Amino acid sequence: MKIIQSELKIKDINGINETYIPEDALFFDIETTGFSAKTSSLYMIGCAKRKGDYLNIVQYLAEDKKEEVSLLTSFFSQNIGINSYISYNGNQFDIPYLIEKADKYNIDTDMFMLPSYDIYKELKPYKDFFKLPDMKQKTLEKFLGIDRRDPYSGGELIKVYEAYLHLHDKENEAILLLHNYEDVLGMIKLLNIKDYLKPLSGEFSYKSAHTEKSNDYYGNEIEELVLIGSIENEVLNPVSYNKYGYYISIYDKKIVITSPVKDGKIRVPYKNYKEYVYLISEDMAVLKELATCVDKNNKKRATKENCYGKYTLDKDSLNNKELLKEYMLAILRVII
Repeated sequence: MKIIQSELKIKDINGINETYIPEDALFFDIETTGFSAKTSSLYMIGCAKRKGDYLNIVQYLAEDKKEEVSLLTSFFSQNIGINSYISYNGNQFDIPYLIEKADKYNIDTDMFMLPSYDIYKELKPYKDFFKLPDMKQKTLEKFLGIDRRDPYSGGELIKVYEAYLHLHDKENEAILLLHNYEDVLGMIKLLNIKDYLKPLSGEFSYKSAHTEKSNDYYGNEIEELVLIGSIENEVLNPVSYNKYGYYISIYDKKIVITSPVKDGKIRVPYKNYKEYVYLISEDMAVLKELATCVDKNNKKRATKENCYGKYTLDKDSLNNKELLKEYMLAILRVII
């Protein structure tokens, strides 16, 4: 088994926000010859830990398929001072794979009782928001402007590893190590996407609100309420998203939410749409128990899209910062 170690000064690593790198977490990524732990081999594990101002990366490479045990014991020895694990799709693949392999060799896996943060799991609900074609790590890296030298996918590397087992050559070894190294370093850089997730979960400061009038595609005059908040970090790429008639933009150090205004009223989205019915003629939703006497032809099941009430927009409400911040949060809860 080969052990390759490198130490990087965090402030010198392009694209890393050190405030997102915890001191007590272990980042890890595995390389295998297949998806099933029963029928495939584990041939590499890459790990990274922060130590003060530095990032330490260690890679364990099996020079023979019989070295799975060495890889596993070396990895599980990394638990000193660790309180959590960070991976990309590790909860679904890496951790179950490692546990099954460890069980095969009677290796203790109690360390996986610690909390595990899966970047993939957190980002998956935002796939449509970021307009991503898929949720591969490289796709997210491309969105964040993270450059890679490694052109291979994990599947493509299986043949490279098979060739390495026969030749033990530096060329194939370098290809294998580079892919795993950039997977580990890339997932750390992916934490920068928290700059988008924070405002979407309500971490922003309310700044202002105003109404605007314009013409739609058909030339009809429309009015909108524009709500603006400031965010902590400037984002790399502007993102915009339209759903249920609400429009969200995140750019520079701002989050902007636009809501339609009709007859001087705005829509106020409700939680728990299953508890409501939609009144067709009134174009609004009410609790089911309040609509028992309503003509059945004038009501239908509420959906996330039409579960809202109406609120009159006046000068007082436009100056009510707490009310408008809560309104922004209500919109985010519904469309994200």
